[in-house]
Amino acid sequence: MIGKSIGARKTNMALLYYKVAMVAAVVITLLQVVLLFSLEGYVIAAYTTSESIRAQLRSAWPVLLVFTFFDTTQVMGASVMRASGRQCNGALITFTGYFFLGIPLAYFCAFKRELGIAGLWVGPTVACAYLTVWYNVLIRCMDWPKLYKEIEERKQRENDERNRILLQSLAASSVSAKA
Repeated sequence: MIGKSIGARKTNMALLYYKVAMVAAVVITLLQVVLLFSLEGYVIAAYTTSESIRAQLRSAWPVLLVFTFFDTTQVMGASVMRASGRQCNGALITFTGYFFLGIPLAYFCAFKRELGIAGLWVGPTVACAYLTVWYNVLIRCMDWPKLYKEIEERKQRENDERNRILLQSLAASSVSAKA
């Protein structure tokens, strides 16, 4: 719906769809986090009977729940980046978030601070929070009239290319029909 609204040049509608989707995602994710928090022992027990693994998972559980929240919110922001054709901006933010922040922080927390699995999940959690913030900054600062102009230009180029290919194939088929 966001992409359709952008295509129809309905900025307010696109932003409204985004806000509604973000609120719905946050509410659903918070419910999921509360449920997972409440059922922590049962969920962990469903995956392993080893007490040492259960202890490691229990230590990482709070970080995993925070990760779940920020992963959901960053995906919502990424969807608008994609719908607006700003995948390059999104890719740059994702690259910096994970490779300059998330991975080094995961290494530092897990191995230097010796936080184990919990430390390993700190990096991706912080990276997802970073992505959430920056996607929303870009969405708020998006130059919508410029975006619409770029979309129109891209559509025109794609139509021109499609027509060129169609004419070439028609010309080739008429030449082969004469032969």
